Amino acid sequence: MRPTSSTPCSCATDTAGLDFADGWIENTTSGSRLTGGALPPLVLDILAAGGVLAKLAREGYIPIPAAS
Repeated sequence: MRPTSSTPCSCATDTAGLDFADGWIENTTSGSRLTGGALPPLVLDILAAGGVLAKLAREGYIPIPAAS
């Protein structure tokens, strides 16, 4: 993500929220937010599937591994 502004983290206990589809990350402790470019739909789909191998298995390109 390419931030358009920069705000240093004030403390190690700060928490963050992020949205890959809209392209932002927010320090939920202080409320400061950085914005950038959203991830492409293909990358979002890979993340939603659980990774590249899971996406390929779901789409039938590779066999689904047997549960162990």
